[in-house]
Amino acid sequence: FIRFDEVEWAWRVVDPIIKSWGRETDYILTYPAGSWGPDEATRIMDKEDHYWRNQI
Repeated sequence: FIRFDEVEWAWRVVDPIIKSWGRETDYILTYPAGSWGPDEATRIMDKEDHYWRNQI
């Protein structure tokens, strides 16, 4: 069992995160299972010398 002050401090850390998620207007991108992810993920590799290694 944890003490009350430990619970209180845990909520001081977690509560701002939960509140931020509640204000979030963007949504989590979904994609079919087994795919390479959402098309928007390609923005990670927009630089010329970056590329995905899709060799399976």
